[in-house]
Amino acid sequence: DKKRVLIAAPRGTAKSTVTTLIYPLWRAAFKSSNEDLFIVIISESQAQSINFLSRIKYHLTFSREFKAIFGDLGPATASKWTHTDIILANGTRIVAVAS
Repeated sequence: DKKRVLIAAPRGTAKSTVTTLIYPLWRAAFKSSNEDLFIVIISESQAQSINFLSRIKYHLTFSREFKAIFGDLGPATASKWTHTDIILANGTRIVAVAS
């Protein structure tokens, strides 16, 4: 059973922020221990996808509030932490690719 999401909204309504920062962080934070979570950030260029992933990594690394609530899911506990691919301590994998 595959679930997909389509977001259509006008320019300037934070579509990219919601889909490439807020939603992935929310899914990673609330991932159940028995689920596999693999998120792919796809943009026209890999540089743009990497930029989106770097925003996620920034919050996982430096947000004291996130860590206080959800624990450390940053680079210190990750099993993989590269500029294009991260695997968090809870098993969440997020990759950045180009279309």
